[in-house]
Amino acid sequence: MRFTLRQSFLRADGRYYLPLPKLNRLQQDTIAARLTRIGFRTRSGKRLRAYSSSGFIHVDGSGLATSNMDLFDPLVPLIPELLEVKREKIALDELASMYFAAKRRGGALQLRLSVRAESLGLWRKLRAEGESLLTPDEAAVLKLLLKEARGRVEAVTDYPTDGSRVRQIGRRLYYLSALDPEEFASNLRTIEGPRRRNAYLPRSATLNLASIEFPDVKPGQTRCVESISAFRVENAGSNPARGIFSPFTGIGTIFAPFFIASKRPNLVASQL
Repeated sequence: MRFTLRQSFLRADGRYYLPLPKLNRLQQDTIAARLTRIGFRTRSGKRLRAYSSSGFIHVDGSGLATSNMDLFDPLVPLIPELLEVKREKIALDELASMYFAAKRRGGALQLRLSVRAESLGLWRKLRAEGESLLTPDEAAVLKLLLKEARGRVEAVTDYPTDGSRVRQIGRRLYYLSALDPEEFASNLRTIEGPRRRNAYLPRSATLNLASIEFPDVKPGQTRCVESISAFRVENAGSNPARGIFSPFTGIGTIFAPFFIASKRPNLVASQL
């Protein structure tokens, strides 16, 4: 899987959003050191905060950078250095928890997705401006889970379906729709761009399903993980695309044995 590195600018709050790989502590420290070298004052914690006379940059370990300035210039030069970070071991159940949690409620299975941006307050701003920040790794996990799902998926679409209810967000019309899991997965809108018909997670990033089969995760089982996927910068034209991920490493090193039954064991899925 290969995709263009993109950032989105939302007029509603005047901020740039740039999805990144899920970052470990060493990688966050590397970003902090880089920002310090180019004149930012930094504060570390659950979120890296950096400030300068030009503005601010916030970087979550979950993999989302936010700023009031274009993020490519300060962050893209870091990619080669981040790629050199040593792999770390992580339990597979901990890895799974980075992406989803599930529980039974009233006979239905409630699947809560851990997404970088596609939920709560930012969700409404994205829909109002016709944007999406669902990343390829989030979409890949969701589609794999939905392969064995039963029942209907309550989602938001930009097209009407049988029994759907219309909802206006900003100047755009959306529909609260109940979809077959396969239809939802095939129309799932990501940061890669719109389709002819687009489906989105609900604002809560929670799906209610009749049943689903999960990958077999043994508590405490570990694998060697790289937090960041392979990246190479290319001349990809004007903003918003100025780089290309060529992701054949990264948290996807886990996806092959954990989520994907690949016929080519050396080819792994990827994460953003």
